[in-house]
Parts: sequence; structure tokens; C-alpha cells
Amino acid sequence: MRTGRVRPKGRERYKPNTTRSYERVVRVYIAPSAVGQIRVARLRRRDLQEFADELHAAGLSAGTISNILNPVQAFFRRAIDRDELSYNPSERIDLPHGRSKRPKRIASKEEAATLLGVLDATIRPVWATAFYAGLRRGELQALRVCDIDFEAHLIAVERGWDQVEGVIEPKSDAGRRTVPMLAILADYLAADLRRTGRSGEDLIFGRTTEQAFYASTIDYGAKKAWKTASAAAAGEDDEALSFPRRITLHECRHTFASLLIDAGANPKAIQQFMGHSKIQTTFDVYGHLLPGSHDEVRERMDGYLRGEGH
Repeated sequence: MRTGRVRPKGRERYKPNTTRSYERVVRVYIAPSAVGQIRVARLRRRDLQEFADELHAAGLSAGTISNILNPVQAFFRRAIDRDELSYNPSERIDLPHGRSKRPKRIASKEEAATLLGVLDATIRPVWATAFYAGLRRGELQALRVCDIDFEAHLIAVERGWDQVEGVIEPKSDAGRRTVPMLAILADYLAADLRRTGRSGEDLIFGRTTEQAFYASTIDYGAKKAWKTASAAAAGEDDEALSFPRRITLHECRHTFASLLIDAGANPKAIQQFMGHSKIQTTFDVYGHLLPGSHDEVRERMDGYLRGEGH
């Protein structure tokens, strides 16, 4: 996986973080287990099912168990595709239903403006780009000044950033994309470039022109500012109720998708701007936000059949 000789289906290579994750899972969980001692050709589904059941009995969550099985499943998929094996014991492993995930935090346009308004000028542009362009954290870390086209009002997403490897290729072919630069974001970015004086190949948000920002620093600075603002609002009658809850960089990405939907963007455009490889991913993640509830569809169809519209 490190050299690229073993790669995910349809892609050039595994992301460095995925390789490290798989390596850790094999070292910590699989190699020391009974499953790890079984020859590949003799491994059966019942062996992996017992392994999964033991992990569950030990208190691991369904999500963690699924992550532990990921490298095993990737290994067997590759072996099957290359006719090295004819039996895949990693299919149809029964896992317990995990607890429902915490609902995604999606800020309104008013909340986004309020949250940005109290941030320090050194970190505000990063959060603004997450809110108004939907870039992933690694894409924000790797963004260069030359990727910003103020005349065409576009942001080119060309690369990501890995905490160990540095600059890496995008998550997928769809990850290399062009995102429209909203006027409000252009103002934030232009002000930041005037402040820093950066240009050309310089990282626009980096702690230096060549080194990406630390995610923990950006997160801590925002949490501190929002905590202070919330405490100040608490002493002003009911205004504490109106100060937004804090948000993560990834939830800012969800907020951008929500704003696109509210503005009437079609699903295909949303897929492109979010960097999803498949339109199904867009529907799976954001379908509940798209217009077209049962009642709305029924009312439109009733009106259409009555000849009230086209």
C-alpha cells in the first residue's frame, strides 16, 4: 500500500492515513488474535464471525469492529479480483447495530455569520472557507494562494494534506474540483492576504508558507473565542439563547451543503462542489435536506393534475 503496488479499486493509491490505520489494526488486533494465526486458505466466515463476536463482547462498538475488519475485507476483495482465491470469508459478517450517530450540526446562515464574527483574524479565514466553500480539513491545509482566482470567483481544490506525509493527492478524482467563491468569502480571503502578504505557491492558511496549520490550534482558538462570547452573552438577558452552539470544521462543510440546498442548487452541482465521487453519496448524506417531502410532492402533483401548473 505504501509503494502504490497494492491500491484501492479504481484509484491510484491508498491515502497515507488509511495505510497507517490498517497497519495499526493488523498489529494491535488481528496479528495477536486466533484469526491472525490461521492460514489464509483455511480461514472461514465462522472464524471471522467469532472474532467479531469476541470484539463485541470485549466492549468494542460496532463502528470500531467494522474498522478492524476493513483491512481483512480489503485483502480478500483484492485476492478474489485477481483469482488468487475463490472464497471470501469476510463477506456478510454480522455486526451489532451501533447507536445512532450524533446528528450533524448544521448552522444557519445567521449562525455562521455570528460564529465567524467573534473569531480572531488569524483563524477566521479558515473557518470562513469551511463554511462558504465546504473544503475538507486536509484541503484547507493544502490550499495555496495561487488556487484562489479572484477574477473568476473560483477556488481550485488540487490537493490534500496528511499530518505525516504532507501534500497528498485528493481523496478521489472527484476531490480535484473547482468551487465557486462566494462574495462574502472573497472579502475574508482578500483581507487575510493583505494581512499576511502571501502569494503564489504559499499556503494561504499555513503556520508558515510551506507548513500547514495544526488542526488542534485552529480548533482551540475557535472554541476559546466562542466560549468567551457565549459567556458574555449570558449576562445580557436572553441573548445567551441566541448565541450559536460551537461547530467543527467538518460540520462547517455540512453547513455549506445545506446553504447550497437552501439557495436552490441542484444535486449534481452539490455533488461536484462537495467532491463526492458518486451522486448516491450526496443523496445519502444530504437527501433529507433536499426539497421534496411527501406532502410537498403530493401537493405539486395534485396541482399539476388539476391543470394548475406545469
